[in-house]
Amino acid sequence: MKKLSEKDIKEFLQVEWDRRLRKLDKLNQLKNELDVYIKPKVKKNKISKSLISPGLVVTNKKTKIKYKVRSVNNDNLILLSSPEEKELKVTLNAFDKDFYLN
Repeated sequence: MKKLSEKDIKEFLQVEWDRRLRKLDKLNQLKNELDVYIKPKVKKNKISKSLISPGLVVTNKKTKIKYKVRSVNNDNLILLSSPEEKELKVTLNAFDKDFYLN
């Protein structure tokens, strides 16, 4: 049986090190690809702008009045209408704070 030299051991360690780095790179790449599907779009108690669309029914946390989303504009303003057809404009931050999805 051949005795391992220092050079053989270094080669073996380098090959093993490279193999593990490639495996780690593949795992990181897979993790990044899966994050797109796994990470929630809605954070706890926060509504994503991408979920707010016309026709969506939301409820005011304090008054419990239900509103229907009329429109969402690029300035983060949301136009809501109540059952009495009263219109209400709210910012995205106020929307997150004062309303919840039904």
